[in-house]
Amino acid sequence: MDFAALLTDDRIMVFKKDEGIVLNEPAVVACTQILPKRPIKPKKEKEVDETEPKKEVIIKEPPLRVLAVGNEAKKLRENDSSVIIKRPIDDGRVVNAKFAASLFKTLFKKVNGGAARSCLVCTPCSLTPSELACYKTAVFGGGVSDVVFVPAVIVQATTTPQLSIVIDDGGADVAVISGKQIVGGGTVEAGTGEAARQLQTFIQKRHGVFITETAAKEVIREIGTLLLNDEAEFTISGTDIETEESRDVVIKGEDCRKILQPLYDTVAAAAMQILGDIDVETGDEVRVNGAIVGGFGSAIMGLREFFTAALKMPVILTPDSLNSVIIGAGQLLTNDDLIRKIVKAN
Repeated sequence: MDFAALLTDDRIMVFKKDEGIVLNEPAVVACTQILPKRPIKPKKEKEVDETEPKKEVIIKEPPLRVLAVGNEAKKLRENDSSVIIKRPIDDGRVVNAKFAASLFKTLFKKVNGGAARSCLVCTPCSLTPSELACYKTAVFGGGVSDVVFVPAVIVQATTTPQLSIVIDDGGADVAVISGKQIVGGGTVEAGTGEAARQLQTFIQKRHGVFITETAAKEVIREIGTLLLNDEAEFTISGTDIETEESRDVVIKGEDCRKILQPLYDTVAAAAMQILGDIDVETGDEVRVNGAIVGGFGSAIMGLREFFTAALKMPVILTPDSLNSVIIGAGQLLTNDDLIRKIVKAN
């Protein structure tokens, strides 16, 4: 394998063998509407028979043409408000394979001068066959000729058996890894994206100010905490809902904790259920080896202490929470035999 790639709701990251992380850009596509060349003449109105049931009128939106992706797409939108921004990944799933393929094709050309010959793609651990098919359509459509899909929880695990938790924008993947195989796991809708949306709602109700989901994620990155009575504060700019003018609001760490606590409680509960469902011997070994937690949502104050108490086992946080998965995937690129074993086992 030449490359490893990680697609999240917000970012696309690419690791090149023997070089390291060569790309980290927003997972966005800038588009414009393709309007008809000639104006559509309105049809002559027919006499309406009031006794006949009315037919539902379906208005088709004009097709979209891709203008740019990644950083270039964001710059384009900043300079032209008519540009439409699309996010092909939602909750860790490919929701628009066409735009995801454009993302892959353009960004791989940027780092490789052309399409990638082979690529290991990190995915959520509980993709359905149809969701995996969307990933395949996107990656092959982006010009990759040889691809393998590996759950992110596996590339992050450092020992075996071990509980591996990856908390990203789209949710939290929780799984027990034994011999590079998932013996029990699933995805919980408790990622940083959900936390950001709840924070947006809180700020609208409490302060009457609208902030973007991106701004809400920035707040969580800066003062996200699970510690009681955390006195940290962060000032963020938003739009006053009544006056539509810019206004700053001060968010407290305790505000974030009240949002994050129930979400991380859900993650811990899912982990305990998974441990209860696997065989006793493996479960006992996992409790000795402990859990490893990574992903964008693992950089939260008090997280290790929280999971240590909730799971009653040793907890390790990855040293580089933002890059732990893509680095783990990159390290696999030099071991084709291990990649084949992982793919076969999962």
